Amino acid sequence: MEQHSLKEQAEEVLPDTEEELEARLVELKVEQEGWIRTIRDLSAREKPREGISFAAELHEARQFKMMLEFKLDYCRAKLNRLRLGPDF
Repeated sequence: MEQHSLKEQAEEVLPDTEEELEARLVELKVEQEGWIRTIRDLSAREKPREGISFAAELHEARQFKMMLEFKLDYCRAKLNRLRLGPDF
């Protein structure tokens, strides 16, 4: 999974066509699934009694996941606006 900073991710400009937005939605979903797997993996590997903690990594992964949730919602909204047309 290619990793960019949160700032780089947040500054992404979404495409302007339905086809490109649909493709970007798929990419975002795949990326989000990757972060969900990372969160699950890190959580499963933590052993607090042994002092094994991934707090910073989990925090970062959760931030990326939440950012992707927002981008998915924004992308869906933009796609819906395009489909409804300028008269809506």
